[in-house]
Amino acid sequence: MDVPAELETLDFPPHLDRAGADALLRPLIPSEAIRQMMVQNMRLGDNPGWSIGLADIMSALPTIMSWPELPPGTEYDGPTLFIRGEISPYIQPKNYPAMRRLFPHYTLETISGAGHWVHVDAPKRFAELVEKFAER
Repeated sequence: MDVPAELETLDFPPHLDRAGADALLRPLIPSEAIRQMMVQNMRLGDNPGWSIGLADIMSALPTIMSWPELPPGTEYDGPTLFIRGEISPYIQPKNYPAMRRLFPHYTLETISGAGHWVHVDAPKRFAELVEKFAER
């Protein structure tokens, strides 16, 4: 199932309320936390739909997902924090050389049991890591 494409072509029933929106997304998004976040990005009521530019996000996805080659001198020399979820397919060892080149002073933290949306899956641990980094 191509969840982004399914979301983009979702058929919104009239007079959609929060419970109906949750039920509409449940087959596509099993995680309740992520589903609730997506419901917050929906326009409910008589004219339901996405309140975010989902079509624009989807058309830009290939660019968002790529890691472009940048010219020398474009690195950021300050401290940088990357937070990845343990079960997320993103930020993999193959990315580390590019991360090191662009952010030579980065720190990588992994949140156990979290997926891609670490702030949704583990909000307390995510906040702790950000606060600790900001206090440096």
